[in-house]
Amino acid sequence: GPGRRSDSGGRIPAPRGRFQAGARPGRILTAGRWYWLTVTIRPRVRVAPILAALLALGAPLAAQAPVRAGAEGAAPPPPAPRPRGALVLGGGGAKGGAHIGVLRELERLRVPVDLIAGTSIGAVIGGLYASGMDVDELEALVHSLEWSDLLSDRAPRPLRPFRRKAADERIPSRLELGFNGGRIRFPRGLVSGQNVELTLRSATLPVANVRSFEQLPIPFRAVATDLETGEAAVLGQGELSTAIRASMSIPGAFAPVERDGRLLVDGGLVDNLPVDVARAMGADVVIAVDLTPPLYEADEITSALEVSAQTLRITTLRNTLPSRRALVEGRDLLLQPDVESIAITDFRQLPASIAAGRAAAREREPFLRGLSLDSASYARLRASQQRRGVALPPLDFVRVRGARGTDPDLVAARVRLPLGREVSAAELDQA
Repeated sequence: GPGRRSDSGGRIPAPRGRFQAGARPGRILTAGRWYWLTVTIRPRVRVAPILAALLALGAPLAAQAPVRAGAEGAAPPPPAPRPRGALVLGGGGAKGGAHIGVLRELERLRVPVDLIAGTSIGAVIGGLYASGMDVDELEALVHSLEWSDLLSDRAPRPLRPFRRKAADERIPSRLELGFNGGRIRFPRGLVSGQNVELTLRSATLPVANVRSFEQLPIPFRAVATDLETGEAAVLGQGELSTAIRASMSIPGAFAPVERDGRLLVDGGLVDNLPVDVARAMGADVVIAVDLTPPLYEADEITSALEVSAQTLRITTLRNTLPSRRALVEGRDLLLQPDVESIAITDFRQLPASIAAGRAAAREREPFLRGLSLDSASYARLRASQQRRGVALPPLDFVRVRGARGTDPDLVAARVRLPLGREVSAAELDQA
């Protein structure tokens, strides 16, 4: 460049000349001599138009970036959570075998049951299923029970002494009266329900330590009636067997259950089909099994028995109709098995009521298939809902209390339970 110093320290004169065609870049010929030339170019560029052009070019590229990222395997958004399905099981005595039939079809179709609410026999079947029993265990249990003994306060016939068996034949009445303070005392129910309670305690032993029904394999609620206030009592904590027993205490037939300072009887008086309870538990979809019988026609009411039965039907139907109306068409499902011919006390008809429940569910199979899970997902769900056994501590001693007029040590000796090891529920029942 002009004024540049040479290697010898002299100043190189500013060259005047032109670029020679074919000359190497950086060399210039002037006055017959070649010079090396370093050229620095500082162009004057207008920045604003260039930035505008770059921004205009980058906008469509930025818009396309998410598409390219997705195509390259970016994580898709998480799927929407599955709706929570609740099974609502109504009361109906021996008609309640239909609940087992419905459960069997739900398992066959892989329909998830996330919540259960039940009243009376619905609380029995629903509570046992919520405790982790499967349908096979439930059906085996109800078929193995001696219902005539279960619905009384008598010991099973094989355990009764001969004189007691003979007395049962001579005196068929099962009503027991008391005498206190110079007055005859009538019991609160024809049956105290101790045999029912013992059976329920044994069946729910694996969840005996569970005090919140939210922590059961399937969250559960039982509905009873507060006999003092006439209001519904929704039972969701405490001892499961006692809650079930309270929900099925038919007034007059079974003695009420005292629980948490309240006197409780059958929940069918106030909420025979507890759809509202299932909604409060968080149900998105409800499958309700309604066993409420229709009212008698006038010509069918021919005796005091039909009059009494009709009053009970009116009471039950009046609280069931709002529950039916609360179901959302197209989202919820109402099943009404054909069990009209089965009496609420005829437990010999359990096979027929179970079959009626299966038939009612099969009639709505297309709807139920819309709720079903794939095989793997349903298997995982049912595995998480199986009952987990409870370890019983070793038996250290047997103590007898309340034995009046009898030597407590003699009674303890007759119990004959092994000490120092774990005792099974069957051993306790036979002691």
